[in-house]
Amino acid sequence: MANGKETAKVEGLDAETLLFESDIVEQIIKTAKVGEFELIVIGTRGLSKISGLILGSINQGVVSNAPYSVLVTR
Repeated sequence: MANGKETAKVEGLDAETLLFESDIVEQIIKTAKVGEFELIVIGTRGLSKISGLILGSINQGVVSNAPYSVLVTR
């Protein structure tokens, strides 16, 4: 996360990194609303089908429910 934030800074972008341990989808969406973020960037890892179903549901939940644009990157 630190590398990504530093890369954004070098490119002239203001980035914030956060780490959550509870209902991930709910926390990401809540934070986006409170922070009035313009974009949510979320990563995917290209995991196995079973792992992808579990982690992919987080991405899908955020994409489906976020009040802002979501960029899913690998």
